[in-house]
Amino acid sequence: MRVQPGFCWDTCCTKRGSTLSFWEPITSTSSARVRAGVLEQFTADLMTQMGVGDRQHGEGMRQDSVYLSFGGKRHHVPLSELTRGKAIYVYAQNEVVKDVVQARLATGQPPAR
Repeated sequence: MRVQPGFCWDTCCTKRGSTLSFWEPITSTSSARVRAGVLEQFTADLMTQMGVGDRQHGEGMRQDSVYLSFGGKRHHVPLSELTRGKAIYVYAQNEVVKDVVQARLATGQPPAR
């Protein structure tokens, strides 16, 4: 399959939990559609190492803990304490796509296959 400029790699989950990956045309709709985004520490660090983490650190929200609710009660999970300082980052998936596509287009090379 030959991929044309103006397409981005997209991933979604099916109802059965399998992951599907496909090329989606970059349009104002696809880049504007907000998708949930929680990045693990490894992914946030990798984006920084690749040179595409500036906006994530500036606009995303680092979360050192989360609350889970079940059984009618709210439970605090201190992630950073339990993982030696690691955290998660709330940063929308469409923003990750924008950052990565922009970095790729800046190289002047066609999208990877």
